[in-house]
Amino acid sequence: MSYADWGPPPDSANGPVLLVRLADASAIERHFTGCRTVTHVDNGHDVDNEEQGAAIVLCTGPARTWSALWPSLRHAY
Repeated sequence: MSYADWGPPPDSANGPVLLVRLADASAIERHFTGCRTVTHVDNGHDVDNEEQGAAIVLCTGPARTWSALWPSLRHAY
């Protein structure tokens, strides 16, 4: 979550968002207007880690402004 320290994008940003969705973080998708899985993480070396197999999810813009959404994303996931 250290990237969150950089702060939210500007409220005018409404482009697509890529998420690395771990099994327990699927609820994050409700914060966007639409999401679909486009692939899964595969490190190609059969190394088992927390991200291996995680879904890469492409979401359309946020359902609220980034300044309103950021605090809930910062601490909830």
